[in-house]
Amino acid sequence: MSLQTKHIAALDLGSNSFHILIAKVEAGEIAFVYREKQPMRVSDERGEYDYAISRKKISEAVDLIKYFKGVADKYSAEIFAVATSAIREAKNRTEFIHEVSNQTGISVKIVTGEEEAELALLSLQYSFQKLPSRYLLFDLGGGSMEFIFVENGRIEKKFSIPIGAVRYTNKFSTLHDGNIDLAEGLTVLAKKEISSVKEFASSFQFEKCYGMGGTVSAISMMIEKNVFKRDVKYEQLRGYNFSINELRKVISIVEAAKDISWKKKIAGLEETRADIIMAGLLIVKIFFEELRIDSITFAWTGLREGIIMKAING
Repeated sequence: MSLQTKHIAALDLGSNSFHILIAKVEAGEIAFVYREKQPMRVSDERGEYDYAISRKKISEAVDLIKYFKGVADKYSAEIFAVATSAIREAKNRTEFIHEVSNQTGISVKIVTGEEEAELALLSLQYSFQKLPSRYLLFDLGGGSMEFIFVENGRIEKKFSIPIGAVRYTNKFSTLHDGNIDLAEGLTVLAKKEISSVKEFASSFQFEKCYGMGGTVSAISMMIEKNVFKRDVKYEQLRGYNFSINELRKVISIVEAAKDISWKKKIAGLEETRADIIMAGLLIVKIFFEELRIDSITFAWTGLREGIIMKAING
């Protein structure tokens, strides 16, 4: 890469929110100069992922992408846009991509679950300069969950599983109040979905488990603010460790908040995540139990950092 300064913008079109991250690259050094996320769900509220994105949702998504493009243009940034499970699984994903291209000039790449896993790993490797020789990374999103088993910096096995906080809320919450009234069904399905991961993990014997995604971020922040009563900032959570006992305390707090209005008041929980947090908490709890994990380390970075790293390194 030349010594010339350039800016790169990553657009992460997720299942629960859309993100933009802008990096300044100069003489091989990377500095993140702008980040923002906005709530955006294009998926079917019935929990089905063999669906068509409505015209209204397409219009809302395009408007948000136009806004992000305006931000990127202020930095003269080259834009790399990636879409994950909610758009990947839509019947009219091609129509969505064409509409974005026609309206904004941005070419959106729909990544596979395996490509999503690779981007997550690039993000983790950027975030932590020193990693164990054998570890597991998972990325829990709104519509899918990626598992990456790594040994000596190389991927040994990766899984993309149709488990997500939005997907499971739509499927197992019939009251639409953020409470999971079909918890038994959620547990049975989640255990079934991760059975292949559990089988591989039993022989892999990883030293450490890293987690990324909005649910893991929310868990870390809620533990600090509600269990330990500490007022931390998001930047301080890089490498944050939590146990299943701490997770159970957060589950109890969320369960005690009987409806959305009360959940929105929980310290450390973003209002836009209040309706899907219980599904995310239960998924992580099942993951703890099934894979017999001692603790999870919050990776802090996400898919967008991986997009930046891939754009820089080719």
